[in-house]
Amino acid sequence: MEKGYLHWGHDIGVEENPFEAGVGFCVNLNKKNPFLGQAALEEKKKSGLSKRKVNFALSNNDLLIYHNEPIYFDGKIVGEISSGMYGFYLDKSLGMGYISNNDSYSIEEMMSHQKFEIEVAETKYSAEGSINCFYDPGREKILV
Repeated sequence: MEKGYLHWGHDIGVEENPFEAGVGFCVNLNKKNPFLGQAALEEKKKSGLSKRKVNFALSNNDLLIYHNEPIYFDGKIVGEISSGMYGFYLDKSLGMGYISNNDSYSIEEMMSHQKFEIEVAETKYSAEGSINCFYDPGREKILV
């Protein structure tokens, strides 16, 4: 969770594409022979992202988030948690989920304003959102 690694079926599945999930660096669109679905993926990339996977850290470390908790931005639901757990190295309650553009804010604006809340047991708690993982975002430790 601290590294933001994805779990197939929870954090990424057939409804998301690699660019929305933040793993577009794993896709080679310049292969000699195109792969199945390449044209559709290129079109999605060109048209822009309507949703994006975001990592979250709750302000209250006494709580755990697991799956399907609503993500709010400025009082409006913009997505839901796909998975979550406690990050022992960072000593934080962490989760990840997808947020979508809405009528008021783009994904970029949401990330810069940081008005996120996660609802746990019918109570909203402030949360920090990040496109990057919370532990070793520069991959310095993993590439040693």
